[in-house]
Amino acid sequence: MRTEREGRELTVARARHLRRGVWLAVLACVALVSACAMNKNPDEVAEPVPPTRLRVENQAFLKTALKKLRQANKRLHRRKLGSKNREKARRQVARLHYRITCMRDDVLHKLTTRLADCYGILGIEDLNLEGLLKNRRLARSFSDAALGTLLSLLTSKVEQRGGQVIQVGRFFPSSKTCHSCGWKWENMQLSDRVFLCQNAGCAYHLFPQDRDHNGAHNILTEALHLIGLIDQVVTDIGSGDDVNLAADAG
Repeated sequence: MRTEREGRELTVARARHLRRGVWLAVLACVALVSACAMNKNPDEVAEPVPPTRLRVENQAFLKTALKKLRQANKRLHRRKLGSKNREKARRQVARLHYRITCMRDDVLHKLTTRLADCYGILGIEDLNLEGLLKNRRLARSFSDAALGTLLSLLTSKVEQRGGQVIQVGRFFPSSKTCHSCGWKWENMQLSDRVFLCQNAGCAYHLFPQDRDHNGAHNILTEALHLIGLIDQVVTDIGSGDDVNLAADAG
């Protein structure tokens, strides 16, 4: 089997049947090099272009397949113990779970590889995952996102490429702090998705900012501060007491 995509020729060199419904294929890739590409300087290596603003939503593969899983589990429990139909139903449930795991791992591997290739320093907020999973309203969403797997994959890939991942403390007010002036929104709730800075001297005064985008700026600034690349006294991120007092007084 041969396919052509993006100037490359893919050939299935070997395929093996692991188990029912699961095949392992080894692909051989041959790049189709044009005459213009051969005249380029061999020392020039094309580097990946980092995205200016990358926002990745939770794909929620478990939530998408939840209806099929419920139907398959009902079908399984209606079958007689020890029968062949029950074994078929059990395999169907296992196949659904395996498909969800594969799709989630595929997205995580592609995302972590892209980030590790484009950036050498990454800042990540140290979340209390065990505590978040105890929340009955958010446990399924956090489990479906696989944040622990994302962190382990990202850390290993970045370190393999000579970079580093800096974890910011979980008590650092990244969402409550304005990334421009350091003003803190003390009574900010989880339902507030838009950040509004109340400091009159700030360039973002009453300008609607995305909560996650503002928090990402603060996490990056704090991560650079932790490794000594940014002075906290200059940016005033992390304390901001004087800014809050001036804003309240005005």
